[in-house]
Amino acid sequence: MRRARPAVALAAVTAALAGCGAGDDVAPTPQQAADAVPEKVGTGPGEIRPAPLRPGQFSATVDRPLAIRASPGGRIVGRALPKTRFGTQTRLAVAGRRGNWLAVMTEVVPGNRPGWIPVRATVLQRQPYTVEIDRSARTLSVRRGAAVVRRFAVAVGAPGTPTPLGRAGITDALVYPTGSGPYGCCAVALTSHQRARLPRSWKGGTQIAIHGTTDESVIGRAVSLGCVRGRNTDLRWVIRNVPAGALVTTVP
Repeated sequence: MRRARPAVALAAVTAALAGCGAGDDVAPTPQQAADAVPEKVGTGPGEIRPAPLRPGQFSATVDRPLAIRASPGGRIVGRALPKTRFGTQTRLAVAGRRGNWLAVMTEVVPGNRPGWIPVRATVLQRQPYTVEIDRSARTLSVRRGAAVVRRFAVAVGAPGTPTPLGRAGITDALVYPTGSGPYGCCAVALTSHQRARLPRSWKGGTQIAIHGTTDESVIGRAVSLGCVRGRNTDLRWVIRNVPAGALVTTVP
């Protein structure tokens, strides 16, 4: 299989992410680090890709405007574009398959529900990792298959603005050069949005992210407007290792 280009572009940006207000340090093996860039699966645009598949096993590359449907063959609810709003290649986390249709996580469909695209409309890439956020334990775990390769403590949404449950996909990795802003060193943007009512004073929008912090005293607490906050050292590891298109699941 040919290696794909890196799936997460590290953008030095000041764009506002949204809905935001001591872990185990398990380093990946050399092979896991080498596999962090997803592999392309299939070589021809008309080829049917492997089935069955596990949720999070693949991501779907968008290289042209692509209709997103509410169900397999159903009504069109929006379109995915080749570039995200941060200017990186769009890769959609694949959450399932039904016949010749793929369930993908995209901002187009609200409520952490998947949209649907034809298998033939995209090239799949094998994803090395999935991410799980545990709201009650206030931890973030990165898994390779069933094995946890990294787990660390995080802050989650406050009771009135909880971190949204369900599945999402990673869209972008964003690096902040000074590291002194509200997102610390860096952030991983997700397809999910905060649906709870946010304070009128909040101007950052509703997109959820996993990001660093300049105040590590909040780690392990429920304090944010929905985003997940981790130590900067942990977020740097995530950005180096977990590509765009990875599936993120938040559990109660």
